[in-house]
Amino acid sequence: MVRNELRLLQGDIKNFKEERQSLLLQIQEKNKNVDNLKSINNSLVKTNSYYDRNKSGKVSLRKGDIVAVRRKPNTTGESTKTQPRYRGPMVVTEVRSGDTYRISQLEPRKGRPYTTIVHVSQLKVWRSWNEDDDDSSTNSHNEPEMQRSKRTVRKPLRYEDFMPDSYNSVFQAELEAIHFACNWALQNNYKINIHTDSLSSILAIQSANSRSEFVYSVKQDIFKARHLVGLSWVKAHVGIPGNEWADQQAKSAINLGIERLIPAPRSFLRRALKQQILNEWNEYFMNYNSASGARARDFIDKVDFNFLITNKFLIFFLCGHGPFPFNLNRFKLLDSPSCICGEVGDADHYVFSCSLTKDLHLSRPADAHKKAWFRNTMHNRQAVTKISEAFRISAGIYDSLTRDGSS
Repeated sequence: MVRNELRLLQGDIKNFKEERQSLLLQIQEKNKNVDNLKSINNSLVKTNSYYDRNKSGKVSLRKGDIVAVRRKPNTTGESTKTQPRYRGPMVVTEVRSGDTYRISQLEPRKGRPYTTIVHVSQLKVWRSWNEDDDDSSTNSHNEPEMQRSKRTVRKPLRYEDFMPDSYNSVFQAELEAIHFACNWALQNNYKINIHTDSLSSILAIQSANSRSEFVYSVKQDIFKARHLVGLSWVKAHVGIPGNEWADQQAKSAINLGIERLIPAPRSFLRRALKQQILNEWNEYFMNYNSASGARARDFIDKVDFNFLITNKFLIFFLCGHGPFPFNLNRFKLLDSPSCICGEVGDADHYVFSCSLTKDLHLSRPADAHKKAWFRNTMHNRQAVTKISEAFRISAGIYDSLTRDGSS
């Protein structure tokens, strides 16, 4: 019995050692898992705090802001790592409740802009300029690896958005931007180089034959700042960050820019004078009190600078002046206004009802459709030919009546 107890005691001691070693291994494994969980949790907390601080807490968009929206990857078999994660630029057109925004594409394709409603978490501000310090290439400990940016363009010292008037041209807006930058450099005694994609502005500044007073004033200020300002041309829409950023600012300035007074161009003056002449001409046409004027208004609603009629027989029909007994009687060239068939011999008589021109008749339009009928007739060669032949017959009738009267 004592031997069994000794064996039992020796066996218990041996088993206890094995269990203690196993227990220590389990404790070490649990501690390792706890450390891993703490590390993962700290990483998630750091990432979430960075997102909350730099994304959710700061992104507050307004109507007119330029943004980019997260896009779904294309299912074409191409790796998603090489596909762009955002599409843009887009413009905010409406601020909605629940941190949602209605956005629209800045440059519509095929005349139909892309429009959608998205949450703020799917948006980021469209930027090409580096808004960090000059040492932004060094990574911050608070910024996750996936959020590190690689921007190399420095933030401008100053920029402003100006909105020219509706009558100003794109050329004038580009030239005024150069003018503003030149004056700023002159006032602050700061040496700058102006990069513009407006080749026409550079050529206008170089030209000695410009008659525009506005161009002349720009050239004068550039000459004053010739030791401070340099001017160079860059190609547009080739991915130059500064140029693309300037284009986005110009588009947003259409609705949000500060109004800036720029003299109207010559083309606007010519267009305004032409429109004024046309308005006065139409007013005279509508108020012209005569039989021929009233008849012309039945078939034409307004006048313009386009050459309307090239056939003299259509002019005869439109104004009622021609080889017709009714018209010639008004000027005492015939004793009677009647045709030899017995009816009143006016322009409508020979086109629509005279028995002598029966084979050349056209359908008489209703009063409400006279304008549309005449527009179609002008471009109908067969109808114009019939009217011409009918009026030649009326001219023959006039000659016969004249010979009979003289004999």
